[in-house]
Amino acid sequence: MRRVMETAAALAEAIAESDVYLRLTEAEAACRADGIVLCTEAALQGASPNEQRQAEERLQSEPAYQRYLSARRDFDDMMDSVNELLHLRLGTLEDGGRPACGSCCGSCDRACGHRQEVQYGNQSAAARDEE
Repeated sequence: MRRVMETAAALAEAIAESDVYLRLTEAEAACRADGIVLCTEAALQGASPNEQRQAEERLQSEPAYQRYLSARRDFDDMMDSVNELLHLRLGTLEDGGRPACGSCCGSCDRACGHRQEVQYGNQSAAARDEE
């Protein structure tokens, strides 16, 4: 286990030093410096739908926000590639290149559509979900 944790720490360090991650943190900092709130849901709580739409349009027109979106996409793509590589090496990919969901639907909130019949008293998880 120690070796796994040391390797995970080394991976985290390599990610933190990557150009992709540095570009993301720089883009986030530029947004903050320009007064751009990246968590728009919290900032717009209580605003009317029209105010929300206008705020979203203003946000989309900001060059710093566009750079942030691009950097965020690049970072997400890198992390998807890292996760895919881990799944490939572990042999946990299904046909189509998606990670296999395994046997515990609770860990992924059944986003995969998998309906394992885990018994809860007299009722299965799938039946309970339909209520």
